Amino acid sequence: MFGFFNRQPRRQSEPVQSLTDAEYGVLFEQLLAGVLVEGWDEARVLALVAQGGGVTGWAAWVERWDWEGADGVRLGQLVGRLQGVEGLDGLWRGLEKVVARLVLADKGRAVEVETVSSDSSLDADAVIQEAVQYFQAGKYQEALDTLTRAVEIAPQEHKLWYIRGELMSVFKQYEEAIVSYDKVLEIKPDMHEAWLNRGVALEKLGENEEAIVSYDKALEIKPDMHEAWFGRGNALKNLGRYEEAIVSFEKTIEIEPDFYDAWNSKGIVLCDFLKEYENALNCFGKALQIKMDDYVVWSNQGVVLEHMGRYKEAIASSKKAIDFQPNFFHPWSIQGTSLSALGRYEEAIASFDKTLELKLDYYKAWLNRGINLSALGRYEEAIASIDKAVELKPDYYKAWNDRAIAVYSAFEHRLAFTNLQPSAITLHLTKRGYEGSIETYQEGLKYCPQATHPLGWGYLMHWMGKRHYDHGKTQPNRETYNLDALNCYTSALQTLTPQNHPTEHLQLLQDLIKVHLALGNRDTAQDHQLAGLEILKQLLNAAKSQQQKRRIEAQFHSFRQLTVDVLLENHQPIAALTSAELNKNRCLAILANDPVSPDYKQIQRLVTADTTLIAWHLSAERLTTFIIQANDPEPQYWVQDVQPFLDWLKDWDTQYTAYRPKEKKAPDDTPTKQAHPWRTGMAERLTKLAEILQIPAIADHLTQTPHLILVPHRDLHRLPLHALFTDGVGATKGGLPRQDVVYLPSIQTGLNLQTPPPPALPTNPTILSIENPQNNLNFAHIESAVINTRFQHPTHLTAATHTQTLTALQSPHDLLHFTGHAAYNSRQPAQSALALQAEDELTAQTLRSLNLSPYRLIYLAACETALTGQSSIEDEYVGLVSACLQAHAHAVISTLWTVEEISSAWLAIRFYQLWLDEKLPMAQALHQAQTWLRTITDSQLAAWLEQLAQGVENPDTRNLITDEMRKLESSSRLESSCPYGHPYYWAAFTLTGGILR
Repeated sequence: MFGFFNRQPRRQSEPVQSLTDAEYGVLFEQLLAGVLVEGWDEARVLALVAQGGGVTGWAAWVERWDWEGADGVRLGQLVGRLQGVEGLDGLWRGLEKVVARLVLADKGRAVEVETVSSDSSLDADAVIQEAVQYFQAGKYQEALDTLTRAVEIAPQEHKLWYIRGELMSVFKQYEEAIVSYDKVLEIKPDMHEAWLNRGVALEKLGENEEAIVSYDKALEIKPDMHEAWFGRGNALKNLGRYEEAIVSFEKTIEIEPDFYDAWNSKGIVLCDFLKEYENALNCFGKALQIKMDDYVVWSNQGVVLEHMGRYKEAIASSKKAIDFQPNFFHPWSIQGTSLSALGRYEEAIASFDKTLELKLDYYKAWLNRGINLSALGRYEEAIASIDKAVELKPDYYKAWNDRAIAVYSAFEHRLAFTNLQPSAITLHLTKRGYEGSIETYQEGLKYCPQATHPLGWGYLMHWMGKRHYDHGKTQPNRETYNLDALNCYTSALQTLTPQNHPTEHLQLLQDLIKVHLALGNRDTAQDHQLAGLEILKQLLNAAKSQQQKRRIEAQFHSFRQLTVDVLLENHQPIAALTSAELNKNRCLAILANDPVSPDYKQIQRLVTADTTLIAWHLSAERLTTFIIQANDPEPQYWVQDVQPFLDWLKDWDTQYTAYRPKEKKAPDDTPTKQAHPWRTGMAERLTKLAEILQIPAIADHLTQTPHLILVPHRDLHRLPLHALFTDGVGATKGGLPRQDVVYLPSIQTGLNLQTPPPPALPTNPTILSIENPQNNLNFAHIESAVINTRFQHPTHLTAATHTQTLTALQSPHDLLHFTGHAAYNSRQPAQSALALQAEDELTAQTLRSLNLSPYRLIYLAACETALTGQSSIEDEYVGLVSACLQAHAHAVISTLWTVEEISSAWLAIRFYQLWLDEKLPMAQALHQAQTWLRTITDSQLAAWLEQLAQGVENPDTRNLITDEMRKLESSSRLESSCPYGHPYYWAAFTLTGGILR
């Protein structure tokens, strides 16, 4: 409001609510009795106020509470006592307004105003000043009586009507306020303040369209009135006209850049409605620059960071909000969901417990608490917590679905270790497993009837169908379950229509396609697929920004993957391959509107008589292998159920997670590590993977083609597929004589590397050698020193800082060799990094912003440098390797796991010998170096080291090599033993890019 009684900017954020309204009511009765009857001192008053979340929480409750019939006299006495307590201004001022409203409601009270003259030419400004003085003294009725009598005497005095309108707004009597403002505008139609305040009052009444008319009138008169632009933005937001709201908020900020409420409101619209998270984050950051202690904005920033997957930052932002206002429930909840996303379930539960301590009826916290209990396998406690959510909000359909998931995972009904009282709504739902989950869905449908809750009803029908379908995969009579699923999906179509719920409809179509394929209904599946692609196209065309398009593509990338399955089911392998490739390039081009992607004729440019391309495709249901050879009119392909691979992958990931170090440090090769199940079972696991991927059958087609180009998909990027074609690991019949392998993120990437091909490596190439920046890897010194002897003027950085590294990278070099530590960030792959001096690091995000086109090869001799994201389409090939390729480096050698320091050094040195000295092609040099490492014996290695030491001038480096040589010479192992024959030592190294030549 703009005027005499309230000059503060209006806040649009939700008020703090620490307790339920009823709980506040009980505490207030204690406060009233304690102050007026027992004569509490300040300490006791403040202690009770603190129980309710502080003054902010109390003030918000006072505004919400229904005070009809309350004793105005006692309330007035309480106000008088609280005025003397420091820090309680927000509470007693709110109660003052309540007292004023109670007085106004007393219709029988006589009006006695002695201060207004009967002279029709009264001094309006004096009357206004008197009314304001009454108001400031807490004499609200006197203020109103003064104005009422004054407008009767001087009805044409617009100032009196205006101030009366302001007073009515303060009393929340918005209809009366509008009457007063209308009177003002009859007399003085160009008073922009009246148009503004009229708009505010209309907005309070929910009359947003009419409020916009008032704001526009104010702006016609005073175009730079930022309060009117702000109010207009809020009204547009309330109407769901979000893009227009953004325009109004931006106009507000243009006029008044430090109006932080406008930054906050703009951020809320961008985050909650338009899903433009980067822009929203910028808005909240601007608001906090203006007002650093605003806990609501810190909490809002936590929300957007959580949506962006930046969970650690979301936790930090939530903690800032908590520091400023520990009794605000919302940041505790955001902290909980972020901790949950990081897999820190116990901590997440503690955060949700704190949320519920502050707001016991917050049903979403009960639900999230239950989800985290489920993640810990504490299913009965989880069900009890979710039951509390559905008790508070029975039509919360997502809670019914999460209950069904927990019930399906629970083995049997038993008493949960929880203090929660059973919910009457779910007390009779005692079944567990498949039957219990279906029972839960059916119960949820009672609270979400089709007529009144079409979205919830359709959602539950859809998910009940998914339960039938997924359960049927493990049953001998699968068709029965598929038919049950089809019936549920068909019912869900009645409400999840493309007109009303396009995204939910598209998700439903995806599952309909799966069940129709399983039932052999190919034509119907294809019809649904074509319809779904058209809906997806419409959603993308309707997106207002690139960020929205990225979100939509990420949400429905699995639908595009399913398209490949449909095409193969209809025997269209060329269309399936090019569709799979297009999906990859759409992701790699950061979801460009028209990504460059090859047709089949262009794809064949990568293959020759001795080179074969193998591309994999993973959908939710199937694993497909494409083989492209020279002169084949169409690709050969294998299609199989994806579940055996997913089961294998789960075991691999579980074991590797337990094996890998939790911090950035050198991986040890101690007996404990060597005996770890991930290490000891690796060869057997890789053999099993080769079996699942049908490598022996594929190998039968490759006997005449010694060169391979491998194009993995999704999780396959993280696995040593090249090792599966090695004798004794994957390929049977004695293996293949030689398989030089390069990896590509997509086929188009390979074509890009060929056109035009980079110039040949010069006779005297230059190298940038970044050498063990943290100075804790002895063999990294050997590796760098030996490799550098092959170059005339190597540029080497030892204690490399971030600034030094960036400067050196932007100087022209032919090669980059990095030794040291790296860290793969599975949650945020773009933050995977090479560790530099101290706490400095070089992230993938920074690398991909550089120009690395001069570099023929980047050799990353550190742990996990080849790993990529796998959580979504946007992360499928995000990591250090993709960053280098996006920066136009030609080829990258990297690692798939935490490699051993000594063997890694020998492999790198041998690779450079073969590539630079013996002039082998890059892929062949790496393959032969790996073959050398896995087959060399102790005595052969000792002889090689002796020769190596002779070419090293630095005495310290030479001594390190000699020491290692003597250890081997004195080894008691057999002459034929191969110390690095295990795939752990050699299979981690991959070559991406470069193309075979």
